[in-house]
Amino acid sequence: MSSQKLAGKVAVITGGNSGIGLATAQLFHAEGAKVAIMGRDQKSIDTALKTLSTDSLGFAGDVSSLKDLETFMAKVNKRFGRIDTLFVNAGVTSNGPTPVATASEDEFDRVFAINTK
Repeated sequence: MSSQKLAGKVAVITGGNSGIGLATAQLFHAEGAKVAIMGRDQKSIDTALKTLSTDSLGFAGDVSSLKDLETFMAKVNKRFGRIDTLFVNAGVTSNGPTPVATASEDEFDRVFAINTK
């Protein structure tokens, strides 16, 4: 039995469609939060939403795209009116163990954009 300590709160989770992000979304929901998740793949978003509730919001987009982030935040604000908790969980690594000193500029830019936006 949960304590509902997040009742009435709105939680936004990037990378919330699988792994740690989805587990966090499920926990936040169990504690009473309304949850909005973002991931790259609509199919995995739909699957994740089935484990949450009908009042949860899912959005397929790319966290390295400011346009996608702005669209997601607009949908969250329209649906819930605010954000109380933001869990920036989306992240990637380079293609294999690549030291920063030997990473290509494109690879560095991709990893940096996803992991820091």
